[in-house]
Amino acid sequence: MRQTRFFIAGCVMLVALFGNLWNKSIENASYAGSDVIANLNIDYHGWKTTDGTISAGDLKLLRPDSYLIRQYLSPNKRHEVDLAVIAGHRKQSIHTPGFCMVGGGWEITSKQPVTLNSTVGNIQAMQSFMTQSGERLVALYFYTDGSYSTDNLIKFQAVQLLKRIERRAPEGALVRVIVPINGDPNSAVSLAHDFLLNAAPKIMSALRSIQP
Repeated sequence: MRQTRFFIAGCVMLVALFGNLWNKSIENASYAGSDVIANLNIDYHGWKTTDGTISAGDLKLLRPDSYLIRQYLSPNKRHEVDLAVIAGHRKQSIHTPGFCMVGGGWEITSKQPVTLNSTVGNIQAMQSFMTQSGERLVALYFYTDGSYSTDNLIKFQAVQLLKRIERRAPEGALVRVIVPINGDPNSAVSLAHDFLLNAAPKIMSALRSIQP
């Protein structure tokens, strides 16, 4: 009986060891084609675009495989859209955008899930209104691996975990659209929805192209 207990304990330790080693191999995997995200050509009615970067501290924390930070400005400079796509296969790469924005001083005044009917099917996204020092904005975001979308980070992480168990290193992404509110909030929401419907198919197609 004692030998049996030692044998079982040994098996459990071996399984845990191999699981840990496999997890590390996934975490350390690299994606040669992940720069397809950074190089995405997403035009929006000919608006002027300016690419941005992620701070060194956030890069060290998130360790994304690739990312796209881009500002869109209308010809009359009255409307602005900020797009962020953070892609990676590591667990820490995909986060809740509300967390970092609240950390930056923004307060969430309300949020609700929304469904947008796009050319790649329904996009399940979260819509948040935020404010800081009199400024207001609407943020629209979702999580995706290119084959589906969800507004729920826990659900997204669960699906990614299942893919890890299937011995795959899943490439996922946070997609976020921000529109400042200058006047009518409904106009900002409409712009955010329209922009996301234009950008989402290209982003999701790029993600599908680099899945293992």
